[in-house]
Amino acid sequence: QFPLPRASCEMMAQSVAGLAAKAVNEGRADEMVWIGTDNIDIEDWFARLLKRQPQLEQRGTFALWDLVDRYAKRGIIKGYILYSSDHSKGELSQHRPGMDCSVNVATSLAGLLDGITVDESIEGEAKQHGLKMLVDVRGKTQAWCFETYKDRFNHHMLCTQDPQKANVRDLAIAQKTLTVFGYAEPMPTAMKWLEPLSPILGWNGGDEFKTTQMSSIWGHIQTATDWGVNLPVLMAGTERAEPPKVKSFDPRTIDWKDKRSAVSFIRSDGDNVDTYEGSFFRGREGRSQWGDPDRGKIPFGWSCCFAHLAQLCPEAIEYAAATQSPNDWFLEWGGGYYYPDLFGRERLNRWELLAQHARRTWALMKRTNTHAIGFNVTRFDSPDALKAYEVIAGQTDGLLAILVWQYDCYEKGAGEVFWVRDPNGVEVPVISARYSIW
Repeated sequence: QFPLPRASCEMMAQSVAGLAAKAVNEGRADEMVWIGTDNIDIEDWFARLLKRQPQLEQRGTFALWDLVDRYAKRGIIKGYILYSSDHSKGELSQHRPGMDCSVNVATSLAGLLDGITVDESIEGEAKQHGLKMLVDVRGKTQAWCFETYKDRFNHHMLCTQDPQKANVRDLAIAQKTLTVFGYAEPMPTAMKWLEPLSPILGWNGGDEFKTTQMSSIWGHIQTATDWGVNLPVLMAGTERAEPPKVKSFDPRTIDWKDKRSAVSFIRSDGDNVDTYEGSFFRGREGRSQWGDPDRGKIPFGWSCCFAHLAQLCPEAIEYAAATQSPNDWFLEWGGGYYYPDLFGRERLNRWELLAQHARRTWALMKRTNTHAIGFNVTRFDSPDALKAYEVIAGQTDGLLAILVWQYDCYEKGAGEVFWVRDPNGVEVPVISARYSIW
């Protein structure tokens, strides 16, 4: 229950949760913050987490300012960072004229200075609770923030987030990550500065192709997590956990005498972590794709982000495996959102980077028992695309297929099939979409 103004308190709560998780990461504390939701899936993931890790204890439910007092006394919160809320007009996730991104500056500095983010409208309450102002970033630009503090930010992660969204800032703060929005500086320079193969938290909005192209050419991976919640808690301990395995197709069940033509229905664009964390399985008011009563009546392929969820929220995979019908099949959507034919184009070792990411993704696919992979490409039959297919297949040992969709016109390939080989010389089909149904 957040007091008014709710948006400002949601932003502040994210910073409290982020600083608590940062203190755990650094071995200075032993508790994190779960922010309650009205989402049936997300609350179920938390219940499953507690069951999977029975050693965890719950220490109570706290009002927001009581939580601030709790962590200020422990030295986890050292003060506040003052910012101005964005009131620009227009749709969320668009680059609106006149945006005030000082909350992104505050988010970026929160993990460096151990300060909570405080909107100017609630500064009086922060002072009443004995907090001191660490820095006033009102009027400060994202470019100023990057240039001033870039040597202190995490070089292996970047957060892109609309200044009107509170979500996923907890994880950005816990990882001392630069948070920005838009195409202007420092975005182009930051993409080059970031270590290759870094995840991009949130979503940079604007034109989808341009957004993903900006990260792809420098060898980074979009995660589509701009609506993500409570990820520091859900991902805790996952590197030591064995993720659930979904059921895979048994080729011994094929009737080789069946001469009918075959059609595969595939739900594309499964890279979106937000969807699988928060609304895909049961959704709000019981309405969702996975929860549709007709699911399971025909064979259907669901593209998914299990490689990310194995790290961020394995409970979602557990639910998928437990409720999978004999007609439901999963394929990994790329190990994140990027264009393989553009991947690392601005780096000298672009194909080595793609190979490294393919190895990481394949290792996670084997852990979740998925054996096919799909992704968007900018041109399905370009020399760079054909090279990318070879590189990806070359890092696997049991990949059954690569499915490709051309970004502009998904069915552009009209079902054309290419063949590439894995390290054992086994041929792997690269199959383009024949039709698209929107």
